[in-house]
Amino acid sequence: MKSECLKRKHGVGSDRKRMFPPLSNLVKINYPEPEYTFNVELPDNKGIKQVRAKDIKQIKDQEELRSLIMKTANIYVAKVKGDDFENVIAKLLPPTEILQPPKGTTPDELLHEYLEEYINGPKAKSYASFKSGAVLIEDGHSFFKFANFYNTLKNKEWREGKERTAQRIQERYKAEFGIKKRFPKLNNETINYEAVETVKINLTLEGNQFIKDIAKTELVKIKGNKDVF
Repeated sequence: MKSECLKRKHGVGSDRKRMFPPLSNLVKINYPEPEYTFNVELPDNKGIKQVRAKDIKQIKDQEELRSLIMKTANIYVAKVKGDDFENVIAKLLPPTEILQPPKGTTPDELLHEYLEEYINGPKAKSYASFKSGAVLIEDGHSFFKFANFYNTLKNKEWREGKERTAQRIQERYKAEFGIKKRFPKLNNETINYEAVETVKINLTLEGNQFIKDIAKTELVKIKGNKDVF
């Protein structure tokens, strides 16, 4: 092998010497689950490329970091010995800057936006629509099926699973899950509709006022019809 190959920047110089591309300017984006960006120096003085890591594991694990850099920067990254890799990470840390996420992009902010949109969406005008996921508003409370709400998140910027999403709603809005709610009788109906398992949110609590003026909203109030709670 030619001796000049031993001096090739970043690449595999020979079986005796492998070098990791220089990394710099680590920035932490302070989401609840932080993300990171850093620069990788491209070979042959072709400049730098910014790489984004979705979590710290993609940085501290050599195989994940190599894959991430190769995917983003389109360069080959040689595997180095453990001590050499530790030196690479030690030089990269700590972050040179910690950024707060842009307003409106945190999970809590996004969830509030999506929940507000859903509660102000189609209202339950019949038992069939209620059972299919439409929102019932009654006496300052909203009732809806969680599974249907979660399904609306699939095409949005939402990454969390059902359990964590439900926990957020329960903690932030004091929501009650597993509430058995009957659709109210309308127009002197005598039938008792089958109860539907719902999420119940008090819209009058501070922070829960998804509908700007609850007093002007049509609230269903039925006399003599017992809810199943």
